Amino acid sequence: MKRYLKSIHTRYMLTFMTIMILTILILGMIITNIITNFTLDLKLKEMYESNVTLSSYFRVEENDGVLPEIKDENGKLSASLAEALKTLFLISPQTGALVFDGEGNLILHATKGEDGVSVSYEYTENLPEIISREQLPLGFLNRVQSNKAVSLNDSCDGYFSNEVYLYAKAITTMVEPPVEEEDKEDAKSAAGISLLATDSGESSDGKDSDTDIEIKPVLQEKLLGVVICYDAGNTEQDKMLKGMMTAIISTLIWIMIASLVAIFGISYYSMKPLRQIGQAAKSFSRGKFNVRVKVRGNNELAELAESFNQMASAIESKDEMQKNFLSNVSHDLKTPMTTIAGFVDGILDGAIPRDKQDYYLNIIKNEVKRLSRLVTSLLDISRLQSGERKFEFKQFNICELTRQTVLSFENQLEEKKLNVEFDTDDFDMMVYGDTDAINQVIYNLCHNAIKFSYNEGLYRVSIKYDSNYTVRFTMYNEGIGIASDDIPYVFDRFYKSDNSRGLDKTGTGLGLFITKTIVEAHGQKITVESEYEKWCMFSFTLPRNPKSLPKGDK
Repeated sequence: MKRYLKSIHTRYMLTFMTIMILTILILGMIITNIITNFTLDLKLKEMYESNVTLSSYFRVEENDGVLPEIKDENGKLSASLAEALKTLFLISPQTGALVFDGEGNLILHATKGEDGVSVSYEYTENLPEIISREQLPLGFLNRVQSNKAVSLNDSCDGYFSNEVYLYAKAITTMVEPPVEEEDKEDAKSAAGISLLATDSGESSDGKDSDTDIEIKPVLQEKLLGVVICYDAGNTEQDKMLKGMMTAIISTLIWIMIASLVAIFGISYYSMKPLRQIGQAAKSFSRGKFNVRVKVRGNNELAELAESFNQMASAIESKDEMQKNFLSNVSHDLKTPMTTIAGFVDGILDGAIPRDKQDYYLNIIKNEVKRLSRLVTSLLDISRLQSGERKFEFKQFNICELTRQTVLSFENQLEEKKLNVEFDTDDFDMMVYGDTDAINQVIYNLCHNAIKFSYNEGLYRVSIKYDSNYTVRFTMYNEGIGIASDDIPYVFDRFYKSDNSRGLDKTGTGLGLFITKTIVEAHGQKITVESEYEKWCMFSFTLPRNPKSLPKGDK
């Protein structure tokens, strides 16, 4: 299980699934909240409109302290109220209507029935189960009276067994409170009016003392009743909203499933090159360098696969070169050592006459030099790669150094009758670098050019100002050149384009690698151009002064 969880594809899918599930949950919560709020607003609006419609029937004129009659003379629902309820239920079929008197007693309960309006006039067992009390609680009555109207999701202080959407409106009127005689006397005294009367019982102006002052009592508000419209539930609207939520949630779930399937397929297909690269890397660790990854498409993974194949080709090529190098070095070591041992034994055993010993001793000397060159090259590579070889940078005349190097090959040049050209912009051209290291580079290039030149071919050395900061050295020769397939590898370690060793009997495939390493240590580049069996040209640059060197090489 742990191994499976380490897979990038698995972790990618788990992350995506987590994000998708959280997104669906959050989106579902938002949609549910929106639909719930919309439903609440819609229901409360319907409750309000229904209550306004029903309350208009119970509108009370001022000082009329009674509700209009609900029943007709036959004890049935009055025609006008029945018509109002039909209109109400036509507009809001899910609405239930409750009418209470001022003390909270139920005087009317109406809902939409199968055959019209279903009516109850008092608390009975036929009422809906959500109504759990006979009277509307006093606390709720006071709340409605003080606020005139209440719109909320409430249980009416326990009248309903659970919370319902409702809109409650108080029906009130202004009435005169009852006034006793004592209250009248107190009112007159408070008004500061004398109650003294004459013997005849008449006041000084001839008016009765009890009637000459008009007492106007303060009117009081009286609660005649409460009209409540509530949501009865089981309606087509509820079914529609429920169906809508079910459809939305189902759609989101299907979208999530489809997205997961699509992402799984895409990611699995996309990760396939990575799995192949991993398997190929394991093959490399077992020494199998011929494995390649199939390149699909034109995206980043395709580029990675292509780069991996190029790396694999380079590794395979280097491995092949290393095998060839070991074979060549083994041959180069074995042949001179065998020759040396054979000639030494012949001299010691007396098999070689004394008059020919000098000849064979010269052969032994050349073979020893050959072994020395091989060991020196190997040591140079080791020192260059380990950083033990330190370069001493200074200014020197590259033209003079090149002339001396070319003159050292005078015998080989004459032997092949090469047409030598020496082309410079000036006799004295100063460059900045390590003299011994650059001498080794020039020596290797000049030696290779002679070795692979045709007899009487052109052999040209040129030194030109390449820019204000660099000087370019170019070695050109007419000869067998380098095949186009071999050009990318000529500077690689252990590489020899002359695999047959027919021409290059003394080389080890390390000279150009050392040359490139030295040039790059000076912050410059070496390049090669060639046309096979016609010509070849090596070129590199050197800095003219310390400012041209990369930081850290000065």
